[in-house]
Amino acid sequence: MWRRILRVLLPTLALAGCATAGPPFSPYAGLDSGQAVVYIYRPHAFALSVLSAEIEVDGRKVAKLKNETYVAVPLTSGPHTVTQRWKAGMLGNSKLENRPISTQIVVRAGEQSFVRLGVVGSWSGSSRVVHNEWEWELRELPASDAMDELRVCHRAEMDTARQPG
Repeated sequence: MWRRILRVLLPTLALAGCATAGPPFSPYAGLDSGQAVVYIYRPHAFALSVLSAEIEVDGRKVAKLKNETYVAVPLTSGPHTVTQRWKAGMLGNSKLENRPISTQIVVRAGEQSFVRLGVVGSWSGSSRVVHNEWEWELRELPASDAMDELRVCHRAEMDTARQPG
């Protein structure tokens, strides 16, 4: 009985996950003069893969990123703050939700910047116990390091009502 249910349910969930992804990566078109574009992306990671990462730029929510998604944010030249928060769902998780992370970037008109939301792990152990520690980080990367991961990402919907400038 359970096997029959799983045979139907698992492929359905897998297809539903694929259906929520937007188009594959493509460069942002239509920058106004005096603007830059920052690509904020989340490559594949098993850690917290079922949760969406809420992304803010300068205090304004711009998108929710799932695994292997990105958002292209046009910005004016100058310094900006990128912040990530977890939304843990109906039950909540104060350990996640009350620990936003941020990074500062400086963008220049006509240029591209890349910010990666990734997980960093460390392991330690003794003869009987293994301990792992996971931390999320936002990190600006050069295009040469970002593009391989970004090419497999799909565009996330941008919250255009709160688009930063």
